[in-house]
Amino acid sequence: MDQPSYNTRSLAQGKFRPHGYIEAIADGNLLRHQAWGPFNDELVVAYAALEERLLPQMLTFARWGDLVLFHDSAMAPRSTFDAFATHMLQRARLGQAAHVTALVMPPEVEGGEIMTGLFVNLYRDAGLLLQSFEDMAVAERWIRAELARGA
Repeated sequence: MDQPSYNTRSLAQGKFRPHGYIEAIADGNLLRHQAWGPFNDELVVAYAALEERLLPQMLTFARWGDLVLFHDSAMAPRSTFDAFATHMLQRARLGQAAHVTALVMPPEVEGGEIMTGLFVNLYRDAGLLLQSFEDMAVAERWIRAELARGA
């Protein structure tokens, strides 16, 4: 992976700093995210800026995927989740969302079970394919197989 990585700290905007941290790197047709929570509303703004940097590259692929690994905490207030949901629904409407997403939520991540349920419902309602996993290796095998299946 010789691609540049981006993170929400370097793209923070506004009066208040984001709580939580997300970094992302493009690896071919796979966008790899690592996320450390808990998260706040300002993080969603920084995340949208991060995506703006990476989307042009990802949209060159007929199919691409998101592989998201959570660390520490996945918790966020309802307003933050709602802001993220609005962002994702807009991406889906514009045809700019990943074709498949693997969400990796190890059991030790605070709020993982709660937030996984919210993410699953959000992606289902947006018509997007998301599968949750506890193990990164299993998630990567699944997402690679899904991407190959649609090729």
